[in-house]
Amino acid sequence: MRTLLDKIDAWLTAARRQKIYAANTAVATVLVTVGVTTDATVGQWLILAALVIQGVSGVLQIRNLTGSEFGAWFGQVGRATIYGAAVTFSGVGVALGWFSDVGTAHALSITSVALTAFGAVMGVVQMGHEEAVVTYYDMEADTDH
Repeated sequence: MRTLLDKIDAWLTAARRQKIYAANTAVATVLVTVGVTTDATVGQWLILAALVIQGVSGVLQIRNLTGSEFGAWFGQVGRATIYGAAVTFSGVGVALGWFSDVGTAHALSITSVALTAFGAVMGVVQMGHEEAVVTYYDMEADTDH
């Protein structure tokens, strides 16, 4: 799996991603012009294509993180990024007629709970094993009262 990801990473450069976006836009324009699809529908497909490309790029970037770096990434931006991608995908799915509003709302609430639970687990796993330092207040030694 690591070798496959390395090959994809080497192939999916920033310049190639730009070319893919440009090709998608050009094909979309032709499809709308010849009447195969509408502006609204092709716009949703372009959003979906961008979501997939960005998702793959994101996986390629985080695959080399250590456990603690991944924990920090997940807590700081990862959870919000994953939820944002789920919201975007759900919106596209509803617009294209793949999902219902009710099913999407339910799936997003499950996604939210799962991400929160995973975040809590990551927080526990990433906690240091240092002992807590407790300072006790000695009222008898306090001479200011």
